[in-house]
Amino acid sequence: MEVAAVPQFRAKDAEGRTYSRIPRLLFPTDGDGRTILLQDVTLYSKETLYDKVASWVAGGQIPKATIGDRGAYHPPLRTGPPTYRQAGQLISGVERIVVPEIVGEGDAQAFALRWAEPGARGTFPEYFREVGEAMEPVAAAEVPAETKLAAQAFRPGANEGRSYTSPDGPGTRWTAPGPTRGPFTAVLTDGSEITYSWYRFADQPSLQTQGWSQEEKERAQGLVEAMHGSWSSDRQCLPPPTHGSLVELDGALLVTPPKGLEVGYVPIVTSQRARTAR
Repeated sequence: MEVAAVPQFRAKDAEGRTYSRIPRLLFPTDGDGRTILLQDVTLYSKETLYDKVASWVAGGQIPKATIGDRGAYHPPLRTGPPTYRQAGQLISGVERIVVPEIVGEGDAQAFALRWAEPGARGTFPEYFREVGEAMEPVAAAEVPAETKLAAQAFRPGANEGRSYTSPDGPGTRWTAPGPTRGPFTAVLTDGSEITYSWYRFADQPSLQTQGWSQEEKERAQGLVEAMHGSWSSDRQCLPPPTHGSLVELDGALLVTPPKGLEVGYVPIVTSQRARTAR
């Protein structure tokens, strides 16, 4: 986990002591009150799948594309006391609220956060008070009213932003060779609308900048058609997680190929905009 930049407000009380406030950071917790940040770390060698695919490309049989423990290594996880700083100033006392720890054994280790207060699990400190040369977490009730920190509001990070549209002029890699079928639209759970078209795999825009010869394109197309024909979308490629469950994708992103384009074709998004932006 990395927090590159967190905004803050700073103010002094009547005695000249500095207080600060950052946005409320919330972390999901499991049934044991822990936040799992990293788990099932696995390093794979070429033996896992690469060698089988290389053999297939050289003329052998297509592999099953199931990744197991063959050629896999699960490195042991380690952790230590973290260091927090705020505007270059050391933060102390966070360890009384949350500490990192390694849970599990063997190949099923996880890097987690353990929260000390059951009633505030998953809630990172929001207010801080200067103590000596460091800042320490304090409850909201301990912040003097004259600092007016409680009334401050952080600007929301999410916004509609600009609409995205791919170049559609003649001769661009989006139009030459161009799509086989489309356009189609789908509405995502965030309220935006995407437009997409179905391209033959070797004709998709991102591959037109690779400088491939027509022979190289057809070779790649043949490999993808073999994959689409042999590897079903409902197969399990990786072992399931040892803790918790996998996230779910936005259902609108799972699109069905038009009849006749089930093998060798891919959906490419050409625009995304807020539904109200026309």
